[in-house]
Amino acid sequence: MGKSTRQDQKLMLLCQYLSSLPPDPPKNTYLRQVPEGAIKENSHVTLQCSSQGNPPIQNYTWDKDGEILQHITQRELVFLDIKPRNSGIYHCRVQNLLGSAESQPVPLNVQYPPKHVQLALHSTLPIKEGNTVTLNCSVGSSNPSFCWYRWYKQEAAGSETPFKYDKPLLSFSASRESSRFYRCGACNLAGCTLSGRVEVNVLYPPKGVEVKAVPGQAVQEGTKLLLQCIYNSSNPEVYTSVGSSNPSFCWYRWYKQEAAGSETPFKYDKPLLSFSASRESSCFYRCGACNFAGCTLSGRVEVNVLFAPKDVKIVQMPAGDIKEGSPVQLRCDVGPANPKEIQYAWYKDQEPAYLSRKKNSPASTLTIQNVTSKDSGIYECKVNNTVGFRHSLGLKLNVQYGPRDIQVSVDPVDTITEGKDVSLECSNDANPAANRYRWYWNRKAMPREASKILFLRKVQVKHSGEYHCKASNIISEGASQPVNLAVYYSRTTMLKHTAIGFGAALAMIIMLGLLLYILRRAKKRVLPGASRSQRVASVFMKKSKQVKLCNNNNQPSQSMEDSIGFLNQGAEEAISYATIQFPPSVSKERTIYARINQPIPSSDPSNEAVVYSELKKPRLPPKGDPKADYENVGEVKGEELHYSSLVNLTPRPKPIFDDSETDSESEESIQYATLKH
Repeated sequence: MGKSTRQDQKLMLLCQYLSSLPPDPPKNTYLRQVPEGAIKENSHVTLQCSSQGNPPIQNYTWDKDGEILQHITQRELVFLDIKPRNSGIYHCRVQNLLGSAESQPVPLNVQYPPKHVQLALHSTLPIKEGNTVTLNCSVGSSNPSFCWYRWYKQEAAGSETPFKYDKPLLSFSASRESSRFYRCGACNLAGCTLSGRVEVNVLYPPKGVEVKAVPGQAVQEGTKLLLQCIYNSSNPEVYTSVGSSNPSFCWYRWYKQEAAGSETPFKYDKPLLSFSASRESSCFYRCGACNFAGCTLSGRVEVNVLFAPKDVKIVQMPAGDIKEGSPVQLRCDVGPANPKEIQYAWYKDQEPAYLSRKKNSPASTLTIQNVTSKDSGIYECKVNNTVGFRHSLGLKLNVQYGPRDIQVSVDPVDTITEGKDVSLECSNDANPAANRYRWYWNRKAMPREASKILFLRKVQVKHSGEYHCKASNIISEGASQPVNLAVYYSRTTMLKHTAIGFGAALAMIIMLGLLLYILRRAKKRVLPGASRSQRVASVFMKKSKQVKLCNNNNQPSQSMEDSIGFLNQGAEEAISYATIQFPPSVSKERTIYARINQPIPSSDPSNEAVVYSELKKPRLPPKGDPKADYENVGEVKGEELHYSSLVNLTPRPKPIFDDSETDSESEESIQYATLKH
């Protein structure tokens, strides 16, 4: 409260003083810099405007370089942290009620170190070893003008080191050691300004590239082998491998080279190459470490994979099937092996083959001079070296020979009776198997039988005899010893034969009775004066095949044209003709043969079974005539006719045998009678 009273008192005293002075416009206007002298950037500077006038100065106006500074009406213009942009020519204007006045111009020069210092890199990018690198240090502004330059370089992880060079342009040839961070400094009286850091990144291929084999360069087949591609320099450091490269290389290249072949790349871009060693792995290897600056190849490293012999096989000479008695040679061929020193061993049917070889022949060859069937078998060759052994695949030696040990076996082996099925097998030993067979019965060929087994269906007694076979293949033919086949009658057949024999005997007895009856009747009809002498004749009668005796004209058929008989037209169905011929004979007692045709059985019971027969005594032909036997005599004389009645016999059943019999061979159908006349 007391302080405010004192200020008021001062103002009142000032007003009384001024009111006592005469009126005057502004004069002695002056602008002053505080502090005086050179002004450096960021310093504290004040511009003071002073003037005299009555009444006192009421308004202050400031301008810079002719432009009014708005909103500044104070007597002082204060720069707390002056900047280069505040440099210029300043004026101040004062004004009261009587007029205005302007101060003298005051230049304000703000000094500062070089501004916008930049370091530019001029070179072909990317920078490779040998390229020219130029660094240009440029300054945007400076007050006062700069006087000198400074250069600095810094390791990747080290401190910055200045080096003596005061030019704005720095040029050098790029090398691996040039890869650094660079910057420059521009200096004047106000100070120095440093540029930003510029990295000079010199690209170069990896250095010191080599291949390392783990566990070693000589390994056995099947061992896991690791090939490592390493190098020893890089900028910056590469974390993917032990060595170094700048930039971190993007890929690896692997190459392998056969012993006498060209180098071949294969697709794999890792620093570690791992594989299971095999015989194909034995070759030269090298790797290439590559980046954008190029590739560096390592030296060649030989990987030597040891393995047992491969591709073991047997070659037969001559090839194919071997004929017994011929020479044959087996050669054991072996593929690659490491080491190449190998030994041979031969096996037959998995047993050691102790077969003689030719003199001075290599162990890889097995020679058989005269091959036999015993030499047939599966042959193997075993080869081995210090690493291991291998067996070849088995080779079958096929020795061919003709059929031998030929035998005929009969099935069934017990007693063979008629009606059974019998098989005869021609067994033999042959290579190749016999493909052609021939059968013989009682030394006669059976042309329709050409198989290994001979089948006899429902065998009969007539099939008995000696059988043998012949077997052949592409080599030769051989024959068996004969085998006797005995076929016996069956029990049923024996009973039939017994019954037939008994019936035949009974029929003969009846026929004899009939013949006696016929002869007696014939005697009664003999003409007077006939000779009373009696002669005994043997009559041979056989049932003949049924034939049609007459044609439609009631004449004898052509088949009976050589017989003489009587035809009873009333009883045509029940008539049998008999012809008795008297062959010439020196003896008085002659045999009379009669052929009696069996009548057809009649269904009429009233029909008398009477058989008329005509007996004819032939003339005596000359001695030695070949037609003297069994011929009918064409001329008949009355006194030589003899009539007889024969009781008709019931026809015998047809024989059950398949074989037909001739008139002279069947005893069952022969009947004998004795005639007297």
